[in-house]
Amino acid sequence: DGEAVKGKKKRRAPDIKWDSNRSWNHSLIQLLIDQPEFRSKLFSHSTCDARDNNQCKSQAKDQKVHILGVLAKHIFEEHNTVQYASDPGHFAKSVGQHLGRLKKTYARHVHELGATGAGLEPEDITPDSDIANKLGMLDAILEGFPFWDNLQPMWHELPNYNAIWVTSSTHG
Repeated sequence: DGEAVKGKKKRRAPDIKWDSNRSWNHSLIQLLIDQPEFRSKLFSHSTCDARDNNQCKSQAKDQKVHILGVLAKHIFEEHNTVQYASDPGHFAKSVGQHLGRLKKTYARHVHELGATGAGLEPEDITPDSDIANKLGMLDAILEGFPFWDNLQPMWHELPNYNAIWVTSSTHG
């Protein structure tokens, strides 16, 4: 807050630089891949969405804050991040914020790709068609977002991570 506490300003928590520590991202994603039940609790979608999609909603009995704390401990202790022990809550919050940024980036790429002709064989795709061009976008996505191949299998069936984009050509 920056409020004065006994004449001193509250010390600002250190920045947690995810972009310059790709190994943290890999540890985070690998834990989510290795622990499907844990992942399900963290990314569980609404009961209505689960019912509408004939899926089970995994109830997060542990609060998400606790789950994020477990992730933070795994990531930052594994990588001997000295500052972690001084403020584990700050690091847990950072994990949640970082997952939010990954989700936002993932959703943007899903929107960019749109319908990609899933199920088509390569020989069925006409060169320079809209579908061929969208599939070619994947290389550019991977260059800027190297986590796509690991996150996409986890998130592609979750309605809250893989929104269905609807457009209408009529007004109103």
